[in-house]
Amino acid sequence: VIKSFHKTIERHDFFRKTLENVAKNIINKCQKEISFFIKNKEIACLIQSLIDQKKLPLRVTHNDTKLNNLMFEYKTNQGMCLVDLDTVMPGCICYDYGDFIRSACNCADEDEKDLSKVIFQTDNCLSFTKGYLEKVKKTITPLEVDNLINGAIVMTYECGIRFLTDYLNGNTYFKIDYEDHNLVRCKTQIHLCKQLIQNKEFLENKISEIYKNVA
Repeated sequence: VIKSFHKTIERHDFFRKTLENVAKNIINKCQKEISFFIKNKEIACLIQSLIDQKKLPLRVTHNDTKLNNLMFEYKTNQGMCLVDLDTVMPGCICYDYGDFIRSACNCADEDEKDLSKVIFQTDNCLSFTKGYLEKVKKTITPLEVDNLINGAIVMTYECGIRFLTDYLNGNTYFKIDYEDHNLVRCKTQIHLCKQLIQNKEFLENKISEIYKNVA
């Protein structure tokens, strides 16, 4: 397994350590993005603290459930299987749910430069959640349900900080098509994360209603 794959606080700590060796002109170029991750450090601990306290169970999870790791049948659009299984390991289903929401409920591309096009689709989120809860209703715990949106917030925060850290490190991990590609990706994730935070109470209330109806 990949050690500490979704220990977001460790991703944050590595990001802070990376900042110590970055040229000032690069830091000045992305000061707003750096400030976002520092000011919102508490997001990194939302799920992990509950896992550490054994309040959220560890399960067999995929841990990289972004939309392009799901395969669909061409004519029917029916889900067929998950691919990219190298990240399967013990984990939290809030992360699996959250990474899908992060990737599938953005109506723009992950590297869209025009942030006005990056809109979190609450209807898609709730439709997916209904189908998801219908399938896991016998095994999911109430606290996991309560933290599904936290999972989406954490995964969006984590993805953004990974993009930014790679940008600061000289783009050595994620494949890029141009120099600022990872910075653009980072900005998209921050924009999504802010929308998730803004809609958190609404989404949690709706998910609670859905869960009561399917449980």
